[in-house]
Amino acid sequence: MKNFADVVRLPLPIKRNIDLSSLIRYVTLFMQGTATQKNVEIVLHNCDDASTIEADQVQMEQIFVNIIKNAMEACEEEGIVKITLAQDKLKISNNGKPIKPEVAVLLFDPFYSTKTNGQGIGLTLTKEILSNHSFSFSLQTDASGWTNFIIQTASKPMN
Repeated sequence: MKNFADVVRLPLPIKRNIDLSSLIRYVTLFMQGTATQKNVEIVLHNCDDASTIEADQVQMEQIFVNIIKNAMEACEEEGIVKITLAQDKLKISNNGKPIKPEVAVLLFDPFYSTKTNGQGIGLTLTKEILSNHSFSFSLQTDASGWTNFIIQTASKPMN
């Protein structure tokens, strides 16, 4: 177990100012083929406004792909994944299967997965990357049944 943990240990982020809205649009375009195959619609809200964050672009791209992939996998046929960018908050929501509270507390634990073939690594790495960036985050299903992955960033308008 320790050897495996050493292998997946991430390097510290190399932070630069990156355009978060451009990165979100790029990852969404990258994931569009998978979304089409699953009959899931990806909807962007406020992702046209340029904003920057200080982050490692490669690591952030990795977590956005993972979060969007998980959101699509939670969706049934004709599901929706909404990505909303608002000031210092990015929210990736889906109308798929809700997360039960007893499962929510385990999702970021290493090797825990709700998927039959899941390895429980994706959200563990996501947690480590976000923590290394000092970004707070949450993942839960709200009262309306939408599951929201919310990331608080230190974004600012681009000049």
